[in-house]
Formats: sequence, C-alpha cells, structure tokens
Amino acid sequence: MTSKFRDYFTGKLKEQKCTFLKQESVPSNALLASYKVAYKVAKCTKSHTIAEELILPDAMDIVSIMVGESSKRLISKLPFCNNTISRRIQHMAEDLNDQLIQKIKGKEFGLQLDEATDSNKIVEYLPFCKGITASTKTQGLFKILVIFVCENNLNLTKCIGVCTDGGHSISGCYG
Repeated sequence: MTSKFRDYFTGKLKEQKCTFLKQESVPSNALLASYKVAYKVAKCTKSHTIAEELILPDAMDIVSIMVGESSKRLISKLPFCNNTISRRIQHMAEDLNDQLIQKIKGKEFGLQLDEATDSNKIVEYLPFCKGITASTKTQGLFKILVIFVCENNLNLTKCIGVCTDGGHSISGCYG
C-alpha cells in the first residue's frame, strides 16, 4: 500500500513540476509582446487591468477572425494579467531610473521638487518620484531627497539648481 502512495505522489510531483516549468518559461516573443503592451498601458495612464480585460480579448477576436482559431489559442497565452502588467511597468520604470542615474553620475545636475500630496497614483508614472510618508515640512522633504541621493550614489554637491512649484513647505516658509 505504501509503494502505491509513493508512486502516486511521485507521479503527481512530476506532473506539477512539468506544469510549473511550462508556466514559468515564457517564449521571448510573448515576453516582448507583454512588455510592449505594458509600455502602452503606462504611456496612456490606463488601469493595468485594461490589458487583461480589453486588449487581450480584442486581440484574440482579431486574430481568430483574420488568422484562425489556432492562432487565437496562442494569443490567449500571452501574460497580460493585472499583476504581470504592473510588474512590467515597474521593471521599465526601474530600468529607466537606472539609465538616468548612470547618465548624471559625476556630472552636474538639477532637481525639480514638488510636494504634491493629493495623489498617490502619480508615484507609479514618474521616475524619481518618491512617496511622502512623513510630514511635508522642509526637513521631511529634504530627508527624502537625501535618502534618494544616497541610495543612488549621487554627489549632492554636483546639484547646480533646484526648481520647485513654489510650494511653501519646499521653500521653508512652514519648515
């Protein structure tokens, strides 16, 4: 009886491992398509769910009509779920951030600061954007800036200009 259970679970484990490997490996063209869609979703500032709820079903319909059902099944496997699109956008933002940091390292640079606290959504769309977790007083904002500069190994003495939107907390009026 024990050997039957062992054989059964060993077989199930092999099936799961095989299924996991199939799900884990995404063909490079599907990965590229997923990133291109994520880029367009981010660019038009639409909800991440639009890829899964609108773009993928429409693409499947178009391909089914124009090319055939077998192609529709292939398209249906594209990784367009909300979490995947969100992760792709985050990867692209991090890559852009890294590229920009590398370009300004060791060079003079300017900063643009804005203490807007009315939208958490904007953090997702702008590189170098940091959420305000503490107060919006000058010291709190300066601390966020210093942490960013240190995390990215930038030399703050190379900063030759700072532009603000005239916010009182940035200028120090309420600091």
